[in-house]
Amino acid sequence: SNITGIDFTAETVVYSISGVVTEAGAGLEDVRIQVSDGFTQTIFTQSNGSYLISGIPHGTANILITPSKSGYAFSPNSRVISGPVVNNISNVNFVTEPPPAPVLLTPADGSSDLNITIDLHWKTTERTDSYGIRVLNGASDILVDETGITDTNYTVSDLEYGTTYYWQVNAVNSSGSSSWSSEWSFTTGKLTTHHIPLQKGWNMISSYVDPLNKSMWDLFNDLIDNLSLVKDGDGNIFIPEFDINNIGMWHYTNGYLVFLSSHPDTLTLTGVALSPESAPVPLKSGWNLVSYLGHNSSNVSIELESIEDKLIIVKNGNGNVYIPAGVIGPDPINTIGSMVPGDGYQMYLNADAELIYPGGGTPSVKLARTTSQPTSVTNGTVQTASAYSSVRPTDNNAILIIEANGFQNGDEIGVWNGSGTLVGSGVIQNGNSVITVWGTNVTSNEEVAGAITGEPLRLTLWSNELRKESDLSIVSIYDVTAFTHIGNELTYLPDAVWLTEIEIADEIPVAFALFQNYPNPFNPLTTIQYAVSEEVRVVLDVYNVLGQKIRTLVDDEHTAGIYEIVFDGTKVSSGTYFYRIHAGDFVETKRFILLK
Repeated sequence: SNITGIDFTAETVVYSISGVVTEAGAGLEDVRIQVSDGFTQTIFTQSNGSYLISGIPHGTANILITPSKSGYAFSPNSRVISGPVVNNISNVNFVTEPPPAPVLLTPADGSSDLNITIDLHWKTTERTDSYGIRVLNGASDILVDETGITDTNYTVSDLEYGTTYYWQVNAVNSSGSSSWSSEWSFTTGKLTTHHIPLQKGWNMISSYVDPLNKSMWDLFNDLIDNLSLVKDGDGNIFIPEFDINNIGMWHYTNGYLVFLSSHPDTLTLTGVALSPESAPVPLKSGWNLVSYLGHNSSNVSIELESIEDKLIIVKNGNGNVYIPAGVIGPDPINTIGSMVPGDGYQMYLNADAELIYPGGGTPSVKLARTTSQPTSVTNGTVQTASAYSSVRPTDNNAILIIEANGFQNGDEIGVWNGSGTLVGSGVIQNGNSVITVWGTNVTSNEEVAGAITGEPLRLTLWSNELRKESDLSIVSIYDVTAFTHIGNELTYLPDAVWLTEIEIADEIPVAFALFQNYPNPFNPLTTIQYAVSEEVRVVLDVYNVLGQKIRTLVDDEHTAGIYEIVFDGTKVSSGTYFYRIHAGDFVETKRFILLK
């Protein structure tokens, strides 16, 4: 718009110029006028928009007039008045310019697999009073033609699935409109169906599909008779039997705990398959129950690279874990292996973060989740605990990371609650074992024996070589999430992550015993273990099948304790042999076989 009425009058007596600056007939407030004629004066506007500029010499002058106003651009940006200073210097007009064209922000140009409701964002443009936007489909039909938008975002909804759209924005002020921005495109996703298999009992689930119908009632309608409850990471619950729904709607960034009461089933979600790299997941400091948006299984360290500097531990529904390198040692701990579509994950962070999965891959129509018993994974080797029976998952657990340097690979550790029930077990690999300790169900009525908060826990070691169990003592306990040492007494606490150092507890046998050698058969070495319950002389001999003594392994005084000796059959022929112990009145013989 033209700024008109800039009229300056030279008064020959007082040598001054006065004038008024207006735009469209209205005075412009806060305008600065600078007049130069061998000197410079800056005069601020008065409330009526008029100016009084003193000290203008009588006679011929060159006067430079330069207006300025925050948020305005003038064209031209100055005007020179030349000639004698006379009354009524007029025709000095300045024009404010329209704003520049906006710059678009999100969704990124060419984005695909988006939902049918989309927030469009652009940068703030200077000298702008409002914005206009238009959205077209591939047939050039104008779906949105909106003006007077004062924010830098606009939500467009009710789009079609699997369709490409184009959008532009312009900026407007009192001088007019800018040109339209660059034209960007986005494509909504095609409908995808995700089938999530559920086992009886507890399941930790999520989906890469953003469902069309987000109502918990509608999503779980086919499972209602089998569904006890659904729980999110904030403790909100959906219990259809009692018409309780604090969760409200399903959200794709969340993981969920689902409990089925009677039999396995399948949850089916239909909606848009999200692009993982375009769907950031906000995480808070502390524990989060998080969705996995990947369309295919992928190594957990790759998928979580964007938050690795803030990540302490990840757990899946089976109690397997991933702990990044540097948290408790130079090497990572990974019993999860790969993240799996359909699984949810608990993640503990030391600061707020935004998780962005790297994406890639094409979603399948049906992707099954894996279920497994607690395992130990080191350098890609998986070994399932076998000496101790598996423990059924519940809705809460803690993670026990055991430093077992000096213990044998393949030996197993059991965790027991105060009533003597096994509540967790794990295998030792390369000096450590990762064990999920399961607690008693909190949010379901199913009777599953687990640890109770505050209950003392006991550890045992099963030696595969000696085929015997021993009690373990805890040397120290470090709380990984609290970054503090907490003594050596282990009591159950849901979601705790403990790093412990162990040793075999002092044992005094209650009776004499001779244990079977291990391995058996052997070549050429085998270990023989025996127990002595009091101070006594012990003799341990080896005989052939003819009853001839071929070697004395032990002949010495012993105090009470458990002992072991290695028999080397390098210089002995293959065959069956016997080993016999004499300890006071105790005598026992066992057979072993040497195979070369």
